Amino acid sequence: MAKLVSVNTGHIVDVPDNSSIKGVCEDEFGVEFGCENGVCATCRITVSQGNENLNPKNEKEEEVFPEEPETRLACQCQIKEGVVMIDTSED
Repeated sequence: MAKLVSVNTGHIVDVPDNSSIKGVCEDEFGVEFGCENGVCATCRITVSQGNENLNPKNEKEEEVFPEEPETRLACQCQIKEGVVMIDTSED
């Protein structure tokens, strides 16, 4: 089991390896979702640690955040294994 950690609250959630983080982000961390298709960027998160434990950015994410490797769209992320710490605050 992988672990997803909110740096905002310290809340830690076990997530099955190789699974989407969308449900946890929405249900446990209060991340809002719009299109759920990688277009609207409503579900923007910042990965503060463990980016290597997520799937690589896809083309949609690269278009929206080309110069921000730590910025991801929660609707497009899958956690492979290990620990991933995310910041869900809206800057």
